Amino acid sequence: MASKPSASSIDIAANMGSFAIASALALGANLLVLHFWQQEGMGVFIQSFSIYILATQIGARGTQNATLTFLGRWHHKKRFSAQIIIVSLVLTLLTSLGIGAVIWFFAPLVAAMLQSPLVAETLRAFIPAIVFGSLIKISMAALNGASMLRRYAFLQAFRATAIFAAVIIAGISGATIPTLALYFGMAEATSFMLGLLFLGGVFGRKSREKTTRWIAPISLFGLKTLPYGIIAELNTKIDVLILGIFASDAIVGIYAFAALLAEGFANLVIVFRVVLSPKSHVCFLRGNAPKFAKCS
Repeated sequence: MASKPSASSIDIAANMGSFAIASALALGANLLVLHFWQQEGMGVFIQSFSIYILATQIGARGTQNATLTFLGRWHHKKRFSAQIIIVSLVLTLLTSLGIGAVIWFFAPLVAAMLQSPLVAETLRAFIPAIVFGSLIKISMAALNGASMLRRYAFLQAFRATAIFAAVIIAGISGATIPTLALYFGMAEATSFMLGLLFLGGVFGRKSREKTTRWIAPISLFGLKTLPYGIIAELNTKIDVLILGIFASDAIVGIYAFAALLAEGFANLVIVFRVVLSPKSHVCFLRGNAPKFAKCS
């Protein structure tokens, strides 16, 4: 009689499937951008999108790493989960709003550097997506840290589907590139709300200790990990931004599409990190570091 698959195997399979769906939809979305707005439009979009990705990384300020680590450490005692998530969300909201204000002010300067006037309008239209894109990093990190890995997988696939749908709706309606960026904001907002819904049970757990006690440790931990996050994103986006300074929007669009394919394969290992990260916290705390199968 065949044995039932382990929970870890199911989690890995779910996240592999989710990653495959998200990757396919990301590729499809880029093909649609290229189809509806041609090379020039895609060039404008990709340059603005690269800054959007970097901005969400700064907007989250590494707090997603603190959320993942602290929830992985404390979730099984079921006392502090809600406090950790609430503090992380508030810190991220404040920072992302600040980043949005900075982008609004400096968008014309960035557009001048990239020699693409439409970039300024597109960047400003991306501000809602930056805020909700930063916040969804926290909700996904919380699902990961709380070992809700199948919900994590579903949310990842849903987010990609929402963005894909946004591109289709914008393209069919004849929207401009800045309007497409606004559609991205709606997709990110919808995904964030779903993430909060998935975390509803975690929010119900209360502690007598003050929530504010988590502000300092989460802030410090997040800031320590922020440089790594920025460098990691720059590693995949800086080439597009530098090319934008010297080349036309059309050339940037063609190059960025090719780079997307290579980046998708390179990110495959993230699936294993997502599944093993919360489990590793429990294992190390129990002193069973080499025995992942015994930890849950």
